[in-house]
Formats: sequence, structure tokens, C-alpha cells
Amino acid sequence: MTKTSEIRQAPAQRRVGTLTLGATLIVAGGVMMVSLFWPEADLRWAVKASPLILISLGVETLLAARSGSRIKYDWAGMVLCFVLVAAAMCLYAAAWWMAWLPEHGSYFDGSRTGDESSLMLDYTAFNGTDFQLLEMESGDVIRIEIVNDQGSVDVSVIEDEDREPVFDSEALATGSYSIEIPRDGSYELWVTGHQAAGSAYFRRERAA
Repeated sequence: MTKTSEIRQAPAQRRVGTLTLGATLIVAGGVMMVSLFWPEADLRWAVKASPLILISLGVETLLAARSGSRIKYDWAGMVLCFVLVAAAMCLYAAAWWMAWLPEHGSYFDGSRTGDESSLMLDYTAFNGTDFQLLEMESGDVIRIEIVNDQGSVDVSVIEDEDREPVFDSEALATGSYSIEIPRDGSYELWVTGHQAAGSAYFRRERAA
């Protein structure tokens, strides 16, 4: 008489980080595809979502600590975790730079032309302040043309002598504007870009 033994197969296990890695690869591939088909799309949100990698990895690690878990945490898993953490930290640094440094730093990528009667700014990237001194006469008009492809611009016109503002507006929308000059003198034109792309034109039209 022979005895038969039942062979119980242990449940298949996977290493910590494989689920997170797979999800990260799927999202990264999706973002790359979107950038090819819709190049105008703003995909900075994908970089800012990088902490989700650490959250997912942390959940996997906690599940691995449970007894009888199908997730194992060995040396290969530790290497995989290290790679994912390093990638998440690099993406986080890029997201932090996009979110904070441009706000406090200044840059201008484009062309600038200005004199005592006009200022023309064309830019693909503008964050900071530009200044031009205009010589105006009573009854003159400053014509403004603003185009916002991205971000926004603030415009301020201040009389140089008594420091009285004749125009002060934040986040001007795309469009045309006019500023009437009350008296002869020099006027300070301040243009501040907030991570802007587009153009800002200012020109003097003399009084009739």
C-alpha cells in the first residue's frame, strides 16, 4: 500500500517595486505619446505627480511586511526600490524647480526693442520685470497690444516726477488697451512677466 502525498505549491511571489515600476513605465510612455500627438499640451503635471512613485512603493513595502504576503523583499527588490526612489527624487527636484525657482528668478528669452516712444517685447519665456522710460506730452496716448500664449503680464505706467501711476493693471488679458497721458513729462513703463510667453507692444501716439 502506497501513500500519496499532496504537493502544495507556494503562491507565486513578486518583488517589491515591480508593480510601481510597471505603473511608472505605463504613465511615462503615455506622457511621451501625448507630447508627440499634442505638443501644445502642458505636461508639467506629470512631473509634479512624481511623489506618487514613493507612495506606491511605500504601499508595496508595507504589504511585503505582512505574514504570508505574496510580495517579497530581497536584495533584488532593494535595488529596484533604490532605482525608483532615485528616479522619484530627480523628478521631484525638477518639479520643485518649475514650481518655485522661476517665480523668484528672472529670465527673458526673446527679442526687445525700445526707445523713448515705444517698447516691443516678443518672448517665448519671460519671468521678471522690464523697464522703459517714455517721453510723453499732454494728450498723447500709449497704445498697448498684449498677446498671452502662456502665463500673464502686469503693466504699470508711472509719472516719473511725482510718482503718480496713470495705469496699473495685473494679469492683462490678450487684447488692445489705451492709456491717456495727462501732462508733459517722463513716464516709467514697467512690464512684469509671470512665466509668460507671447508679446507686449507699447507705442506712443501723439496728440492731434
